[in-house]
Amino acid sequence: MDIPQILYNVPTRTACDLLPETVAILSQKENIVGIKEASPDPQRLTELKSCIEDESFLFYSGDDLTAFKFLSEGGHGIISVTANVVPEKISNICNLVLEGDFKGAQEIDSELTDLHEVLFIETSPIPVKWTLNKLGRIPLGIRLPLTVLDKQCIPEIELILNKLGLTN
Repeated sequence: MDIPQILYNVPTRTACDLLPETVAILSQKENIVGIKEASPDPQRLTELKSCIEDESFLFYSGDDLTAFKFLSEGGHGIISVTANVVPEKISNICNLVLEGDFKGAQEIDSELTDLHEVLFIETSPIPVKWTLNKLGRIPLGIRLPLTVLDKQCIPEIELILNKLGLTN
């Protein structure tokens, strides 16, 4: 395809890790312009940057829990699950890092740690869809093969939403 494409590495979902050396080879393709990196490896961004010569290649975090660190080490942005719930806060984190206010960005990110975690209490996107319905933003429902949120998870999500002042 002649349209710009972004690679997506999420080894926890695919059981296959797109290694930096492979990304470096793929980055030489004209239409591959970046990667959404969701590897839990804290050194992955450094490894990717050392392998890829094209300075215009874009690096996006795909892991909300480590996104602040990813950005502060030179990542270009976040493709975030949490941003569906608190878009302004995730946007603020990105903007503060770009402005060099790492302390301010880290403070917001620290406030969101529990939310980052609880949105993965079950397979994504089940918890975030339930949360968005709870907040009145989308209708309830989920398509197969996904299932509805386990009722045992609801109190934990509600606790975090209340703690953040997101519910009445």
